[in-house]
Amino acid sequence: MKRVLNMVAVTCIGLVLALMILVPALGAEDWQPISKEDLALKDNPTKPGAHAMILYRENNVDNQSSTVSQYIRIKIFTEEGKKWGDVEIPFVKGYYDIHNVRARTIHPDGSIFNFDGKVFEKEVYKSGGFKFLVKAFSLPEVQAGSIIEYKYVEQHNTDYYVAPEWVLQEELFTRYAKFSFKTDTQESFSRLFWRNYLNSSQPATQRTVERHACDGGT
Repeated sequence: MKRVLNMVAVTCIGLVLALMILVPALGAEDWQPISKEDLALKDNPTKPGAHAMILYRENNVDNQSSTVSQYIRIKIFTEEGKKWGDVEIPFVKGYYDIHNVRARTIHPDGSIFNFDGKVFEKEVYKSGGFKFLVKAFSLPEVQAGSIIEYKYVEQHNTDYYVAPEWVLQEELFTRYAKFSFKTDTQESFSRLFWRNYLNSSQPATQRTVERHACDGGT
């Protein structure tokens, strides 16, 4: 009996150690890798003197789940550029909502500060029966030289088709942007309005468009 208990104890310890190793590794895979060159970057080589620039932006539209996944990575160059650490994500109440907000700050030495604060919901204005709001939050420990990145999911009404909206030029200069669109192969006029009328047995297809160095402001 004692031998069995010892074996159980050893097994439990082994499982705990494995989880301690695997869980951080799995969390790290959620973010794109960051190069040493980007950590050390001190200015936008294409637009010198910029306060910040978008290093990477990803937009994935999935009409099977009626979601849009967004991922933004920004390099902060100056004190003025730190304003980009205060994030506001707009949405329209009753039409779609924002979920799974995650964010972090990375300093030039590689130290990481995960966002674990509260995401606030603020009403911006009302018009014609529509209520426009933002999800707002501030990233921690933002300083000149930092990289900030955040991701979130827009959950749309599953009864409707989610039309892809790909903004090729932002206020900030964009070095690299990736857009993808996943939909069913069946095409019909009704698909433009009512997703739930589609034949769910149809396989999905995905089209990806990639764009480099999209010019914007500073």
